[in-house]
Amino acid sequence: METTKQNKIIIVNENKKRVKYFDIARGIAIILMIVGHTLDFGWKRNLIFSFHMPLFIIISGMFFKERDIKSFIINIIKKLIIPYIITIFITNLVKALIIDKNIDILSFIKEYIMQILYSFAYLKIKTNVKEIGVLWFFPLLAIIRIIFYILKKISKDDKILLGALCFLLSYIGYILGMKEKWLLFSIDVAFSCLIFYYIGYILYNKKILEKILSNKKLLFVILIIWLIGIKFSWIELAVRRYPDGLFCYIIGICGTLIVLKISKIIEQKSIVLTNILSWYGRNSMYILLMHHVERELVNYKNLYKNFLDKKTIYKFMVIFLKMTLCSIGTMIINYISEFIMRMKKNDEKCRN
Repeated sequence: METTKQNKIIIVNENKKRVKYFDIARGIAIILMIVGHTLDFGWKRNLIFSFHMPLFIIISGMFFKERDIKSFIINIIKKLIIPYIITIFITNLVKALIIDKNIDILSFIKEYIMQILYSFAYLKIKTNVKEIGVLWFFPLLAIIRIIFYILKKISKDDKILLGALCFLLSYIGYILGMKEKWLLFSIDVAFSCLIFYYIGYILYNKKILEKILSNKKLLFVILIIWLIGIKFSWIELAVRRYPDGLFCYIIGICGTLIVLKISKIIEQKSIVLTNILSWYGRNSMYILLMHHVERELVNYKNLYKNFLDKKTIYKFMVIFLKMTLCSIGTMIINYISEFIMRMKKNDEKCRN
């Protein structure tokens, strides 16, 4: 009996092993997210926002892992909550000491705690709490995973019941968003995104994804639907934009599938692009952390003064600087992480 259980865990782990084209897709999404935060409103920005958040949530759902409750919570705290809290603290501290150049310790601590507790991406309500911008995705994803874990336990692995519960909560989240009932930690958005997470879970675990990506006629229809949606019905989760209800969800799923197909083609055709994009995909959460840091600490308006008559050049310069800063910051984080891992291994060897 024990052997069978161990074999099952090994099979699950093999099925959940890293697939390059998923990393490529995440790499495309994280790069375009930085670009999208630099662009003005228009079809280019709409295209990016139509799929990039749904893509991350759908792929996260694909790699949902069965764990005991203790290891599940520890994993969320280590990978999402701790990096989120530390990054906000360091950024706020640097901003207070270097940019604002005045700091009241008690006020600083109070503002920091309130910012963590509210975790608003952008503020549409009257409050003195600072918004957290792009970092809102960390608590959002943590809550999505926790809710899905609970729903999975409640449904006792009944996929239809699980889907019904996810759809119901997504509808509740959608209604809350449409009525501008913004909840702490963006719980309303977490509800609304559960259907994306469930779709990812089903696509991968039921082996439906590969069938879709290999069906050219179906992909053509999906592409047409996505292109129509970019014009009329693209979703924007941070500001609770859900145009045309269910259709904007369909657009997010269609965009994700097309980007996954493009990623698969890149993996087959270009080693150079595969290596570059998959690196960004593997490190997408670090890139997001650094994106928050550079947005908070770098004043790009000073650069704008030199390009008043050349707005396009200014946009390219800002995107280049953002990508450079995020990439270098991520390399530093990776180096520090690897150094700490080596130190731990050396300590274990010395003890043994």
